[in-house]
Amino acid sequence: MAQVIVQPAAGSEARNHYSNTIQTPVPTSRVRPFLSDYDFQRLAAFYDDENVWVWGARPGVYSKWMRFQTGDIVMFYQSKRFISYANVTFMCQNRDLALNLWQSGPDGVTWEYIYFLNDLHGTNINVEEFNEVVGYSQNFTPQGLMVLDQRKSDLLIERYGLGESNRSLTHHVDAIDAEPDNPRMSNVRGEQSELRRRLLRGRVVAPCSICGENLHENLLVAAHIKKRADCSREEKLDSQVAALMCKLGCDALYEYGYISVEQGVVKSKGVDTDPPRITRLLNQLHDRTFPGWTEKRAGYFAWHTNNVLRDV
Repeated sequence: MAQVIVQPAAGSEARNHYSNTIQTPVPTSRVRPFLSDYDFQRLAAFYDDENVWVWGARPGVYSKWMRFQTGDIVMFYQSKRFISYANVTFMCQNRDLALNLWQSGPDGVTWEYIYFLNDLHGTNINVEEFNEVVGYSQNFTPQGLMVLDQRKSDLLIERYGLGESNRSLTHHVDAIDAEPDNPRMSNVRGEQSELRRRLLRGRVVAPCSICGENLHENLLVAAHIKKRADCSREEKLDSQVAALMCKLGCDALYEYGYISVEQGVVKSKGVDTDPPRITRLLNQLHDRTFPGWTEKRAGYFAWHTNNVLRDV
């Protein structure tokens, strides 16, 4: 499921940025010179016209920015109210583009951790009401970029209907489930593409979550941690039910139960009759750290361990 990101836009610089690149969309012609052909095509695929909404973060919040995923919901906060929300589409680190859009602060640092948005909606949610929904104290005030946990995100999405614009994955999941014995390949590919896009978070090269190799996106799939056929609808719509695994072997080894993940660590299950190449691969993967371990994924991995992992 989508997570909610709280983005304050209260200071003078932030208000100017909000006015210049959120209230006033940025022409794609301004962005184009700073992106590769490939990245620009990826960005343009999210938009039907020639304008984009764009925001940037400074290096101090890099670890939070790295948690963003395509489809996440950003809520902009200003003057004790949340004034708008939009969906994350594409992310990139691009200092030159940031300087063009926002220049730099007095310290010479710019907002180079960029994320693009679509489906911008105005809203008017006072902070006291927000605090009540998510369970914060009445006098809590957002002071910096926040990535809310899934429970708080779900509460906000349900209360304010923030996920209604997040239609693509829902459409493909429901279309496949309506024809489970003979689903249209366009929907199967669409579901895979949307899950993979969320996991890639705008990256062209990313690590396989099992072997750790940095690979081009064409060599990575969004592998279901829990077998799709056994997932509930809610689980199918949760991007954490999948993880990036490579086509070079890790996806198949996981699918057929040669490996699993337990407490954030890859565990292999070899047998004496395995060919030497499989034995070598399993030995290389055994006890590797799985970087995307979360409490939600722990349940999916437990299902895989109990239902798919080989008997030895």
